[in-house]
Amino acid sequence: MSTETLEVAGITITVLRKTDLKNMYLRVKPPLGNVVITAPRDVPQRALHDFALAHLDTIESGRERIERQARNAPSYATGETHYLWGRPLTLEVRDAAHTSVHVDGTRLIMALPAGSTQQEREGVLTEWYREQLKLALPAAIRRCEANTGLAANEYRVKKMRTRWGTCNPHAKRIWLSINLAKKPEQCLDYVLTHELVHLVERGHTPRFHALVARYFPGHEEAERLLK
Repeated sequence: MSTETLEVAGITITVLRKTDLKNMYLRVKPPLGNVVITAPRDVPQRALHDFALAHLDTIESGRERIERQARNAPSYATGETHYLWGRPLTLEVRDAAHTSVHVDGTRLIMALPAGSTQQEREGVLTEWYREQLKLALPAAIRRCEANTGLAANEYRVKKMRTRWGTCNPHAKRIWLSINLAKKPEQCLDYVLTHELVHLVERGHTPRFHALVARYFPGHEEAERLLK
């Protein structure tokens, strides 16, 4: 892989050239809105420039989305609203000798030692969401594997900023975003179905979309909830 930079309309773009690619892809990456184009090794500079120009609207909207997310970023303080499986909960932070998180009615109680930082509170809640997703995952996997007739060798969860899930068809490994625990449960089934279909259809081809629609008729509503 080789790396270079490209200037287009006053925007500095990082170009990653790879030998195993057939198409070009553009991403706007948080937290600073850096723009990255991944391209085949032999694509000429002019084609890269034209590709970037054609995606200026994508770059602008991506940076606006990142700015909105930064403005709305939680501080993990008492009174904030957080979600578990689509259900709103009011966060209540308590001082305690031992760290714990639990739901009490419509309250999300997070207990941890006094003087905690925002980063520490975020870390505690992130790990709690990880556990909630892991608890729900076995049943969701059984449902989706039975529905599609497809199965991965391995399912893992991790914190992802820009994706709900990824699939490695060669290893038959699926990764799921911890943030799915914040969305209605149907979203977990949808993302699992989406990634399982990638085991037999790698790209987002017409066949891929047809299979997702066949296995998950409510995909449009789930996609709306995930936006």
